[in-house]
Amino acid sequence: MKIKSALLKVVKGKKTVASKKKSVKLAAGTYKVTTTVKYQLEGKTSTVQKTQTLLVKKAAVKRSVKMSGKAKNCPAGYPVKGNRTGSQNEWKYHVKGQRFYNITKPEEYFKTAADARKAGYRASKL
Repeated sequence: MKIKSALLKVVKGKKTVASKKKSVKLAAGTYKVTTTVKYQLEGKTSTVQKTQTLLVKKAAVKRSVKMSGKAKNCPAGYPVKGNRTGSQNEWKYHVKGQRFYNITKPEEYFKTAADARKAGYRASKL
């Protein structure tokens, strides 16, 4: 068997998003995708179609960055520093303006203090 062509038709609601395309980039939403394949088998050309519902989900937002090494500077957009310290290996986070913020060598950076709390960290007391 030899495939001659494989084309897509994409519909969202009543609006055709793409027609006769090999590939399509889609935003989040629900689509009806019809794939049309033209193939040749033993000298005879045939066409087959299949329609499916496709649900495209919105990508998850990255809320933290894990670090290795001894960097003290935060990556852009991640100003909260999280590290494990002390004799009981406590999980603490530090925000700008706190006493130990500038000297903290974090294992993880967060977008917000709420994100650090969700990850199991507690606020530094100083």
